[in-house]
Amino acid sequence: MFTYNIQLAGYPYEKFDEKGETNFKDFIQIFNSFPWLDQLDNYDKIKEGCSATISVKAIGDDNDFWVSIAGDREKYIFLLGFVYLKPKKGLFDWEKKNCKMG
Repeated sequence: MFTYNIQLAGYPYEKFDEKGETNFKDFIQIFNSFPWLDQLDNYDKIKEGCSATISVKAIGDDNDFWVSIAGDREKYIFLLGFVYLKPKKGLFDWEKKNCKMG
């Protein structure tokens, strides 16, 4: 099981619409039916905030996989990202902290 969220074109970078739980099969359908090109058109009108993005996370895991779109209706690309916690050594290797990597 997974949880997912969506950022529509022009949203502030910190705003997400939480969509709840899904399974792999349903998520693929959600992803394929998402209006990616319409979102590109909306961003072209707004020209601020983020591009349309869908993020998915396995339940009980801190890792995020996200897909975003950039360009215009005639020429566009999908951007993929993976955000995970990575141990980071502290001062003199005494303490370890986790930091997000993307």
